[in-house]
Amino acid sequence: IDHSQIAHSSEVSWALWACLALGITISMDASAAVSNCDDSVVALLALHCESIGLVSAPLNHGLWMNYMIQDSLYDDNWLLSYEANIKGWLPSLRGGDHVSSDPNFGFMKSMGVSFYDTTKAVPAEPGDPPPIPITPAIPTGLVISRS
Repeated sequence: IDHSQIAHSSEVSWALWACLALGITISMDASAAVSNCDDSVVALLALHCESIGLVSAPLNHGLWMNYMIQDSLYDDNWLLSYEANIKGWLPSLRGGDHVSSDPNFGFMKSMGVSFYDTTKAVPAEPGDPPPIPITPAIPTGLVISRS
């Protein structure tokens, strides 16, 4: 909630990803705060959480709906405009299908192109322990010098 209010999109994104990966439900207050984040990655993660029932209260889509138009496919929010459409998470603002009607993005949609993979952060099976982070190992024989 705190990071949502001060536009710390990275922190909010990681928290939402953790909710997806660990099956944690987002509280009513957090759902309201996240709905006010003007960031495509935050919006997609939040919409993904909502699509699989990980929100205590429905998200307010009002801010994000503004980007569900063809012009938004060519600005900073192109990812939200495209992915929310092809995932069926948000409808086009003015009816029809703003992605399919665009020659460039419509072609990508017809070819099944997606930039957000919903299978990369899925809740663990009930009873499974949370995943343990793995730190990369330093290859043997590697010499690290401080110059």
